[in-house]
Amino acid sequence: MHTTEGKTNTQDALRLTYESAFVGGRGDRSGFPNVAVVVSDGNSNVASHRTIAEADEARRRGVELFAVAVGRQANAAEMAGVASDPDGEHLLTMRTENDVTATANSLLDLLCNL
Repeated sequence: MHTTEGKTNTQDALRLTYESAFVGGRGDRSGFPNVAVVVSDGNSNVASHRTIAEADEARRRGVELFAVAVGRQANAAEMAGVASDPDGEHLLTMRTENDVTATANSLLDLLCNL
């Protein structure tokens, strides 16, 4: 059984991207792509059954999603479901703290080449 000290409400964070962040006057700029980066262990524990559906809705509304799966116990399936396709361009893994710099550089390269 997976135990946690906190709550991971990824589905709500994803909903906020398209309901609050990428709307006129709050972050949406005409002519520029809407891009969100989700950094998580992929082990949502608040309404986890809604996580992929909310990612699908964000993408449907034009948000390109990058996912960074953190930790050796990351839920790869959930993070792949969050990331836009193709996963090879939108899903990164950061297994240990030693991977932070390399993962950050990879993400930066991806974002700068949109």
